[in-house]
Amino acid sequence: MKAIFWTRQEVGHLDKSDWRETNLAKAIQSGARLYGDEVEIRSVPDDGQPVVEPCDLALKIGVKSRNWFRAYNRAGIPYCYFDKGVIRTRAVEWMEYWRVSVNGHQPLKYVETAKHDDQRAKKTGLDFKPWRTGGEAVLVDGSSAKHHFFHSDWDAEGMHDYANEAARSLVERVRAITKRPIIYRPKPSWKRAKPIPGTQFSRGKEWRNDVARSHVVITAGSNLCFDSVCFGVPSIVLGHGIAGPISSTDLSELENPRLATDEERRQWLNNVAWTQFHALDEFENGMAWEVIKAMRDCTPIEAVG
Repeated sequence: MKAIFWTRQEVGHLDKSDWRETNLAKAIQSGARLYGDEVEIRSVPDDGQPVVEPCDLALKIGVKSRNWFRAYNRAGIPYCYFDKGVIRTRAVEWMEYWRVSVNGHQPLKYVETAKHDDQRAKKTGLDFKPWRTGGEAVLVDGSSAKHHFFHSDWDAEGMHDYANEAARSLVERVRAITKRPIIYRPKPSWKRAKPIPGTQFSRGKEWRNDVARSHVVITAGSNLCFDSVCFGVPSIVLGHGIAGPISSTDLSELENPRLATDEERRQWLNNVAWTQFHALDEFENGMAWEVIKAMRDCTPIEAVG
């Protein structure tokens, strides 16, 4: 298999320890060779425009690469998406775990169909608490402008207005269903989020207090749905959130959201653990590459490594 990893032009501009994309690409290149596959590393052109080259898989990082992924999708070439993982234990989150997904923002198909045991989830510290009851509020988790950019056809300049309007519209839909207090919590790193009248506006990075007060968390696709489900508070996932396979997906279930069984949550968590890989060792040793190939070929595997 031939793959191409497109990285930003880091070499020669930063200290080698800061070559985040290049170092990841080189680690994946090493892991792929263990399977007889070749990963060629390319730097994006100065104009940033997509370059489609014949290959079996295109690899790139982040939501800002939307146009690249769409260009390869139009050409009928699978793409592999990389972003920060849901496993976050260090202050510098980018240096801990990367999540991988083929042909999507989240590896939902793999998470829905794989059958991994719990060994890796336990090793990485992933677990869940019993479902909590008694929360009074509804937490509306506002997706960032970058998230909406990836999933829409809007240009980057208009995305902040689009994202603010999407959040306001979602709050209005929630308000029409329930009289519960509404907490509006936009992604902390999205600095241009605007407060919504009639809601409690929460901007802090610490999410636990907001989630603990909530009956349900509503999101389009933020990773907060992962944290809330593990914390014991159900989610309604309206888009591509990682907890979608075990959550409600319609606002009509707001008062009685789906409470997945412990068995369902355990299998989901086990599978999620196999879509998050420790940088850079688990890419260099081929562990991540085997899962990437399974995602590409739509053949979920029961155990790897």
